[in-house]
Amino acid sequence: STTVSTNIATKLPLAGGTMTGPILHSSGSSGEPSISFSDSDTGLFSVAADQLGFSTGGVERLHLYDDGFDFNNLSVNFKDSGGTGRASLGIPSQHFAINVYGTSGWINNALNIDNDTGHVGINNNSPATSLHVLGAVGWQGRFAYDSTRFLDIGYQGVKATYGSNVNDMYIGT
Repeated sequence: STTVSTNIATKLPLAGGTMTGPILHSSGSSGEPSISFSDSDTGLFSVAADQLGFSTGGVERLHLYDDGFDFNNLSVNFKDSGGTGRASLGIPSQHFAINVYGTSGWINNALNIDNDTGHVGINNNSPATSLHVLGAVGWQGRFAYDSTRFLDIGYQGVKATYGSNVNDMYIGT
């Protein structure tokens, strides 16, 4: 029968028994999810076939597809075992930002990628060039243009190599 008894205990026992079929809900929406708790605009809802949405405050925050997921208006925070925040990923405006927690507190925009230009900023929330760093840069290693041209930077100075030609440059105080 598709009629629900006014005494639900006769249809669904409070203890024991086995459920033998699915529990079907309406699709719901982000503002009125079909599965919620004491807060009617927070819960789960069906976005479309093979898609599940999670909402808080009436806004879809997580959208699960059969091949991946999207975060909407949401940051991802990483905490240590003591519950202290150590890093966060977020999308403020048109940037993808990584913020980190150091000994002196939060460092916002530690790494920032502009979604429109692809420019990367370090300690910079509006990178104007392909790589835009605010602050001091330290480097020790090799920049390779191709298999015959290198620029080696170390504590001793700079060495430029082009084929068999090597030029040493030293910067002193």
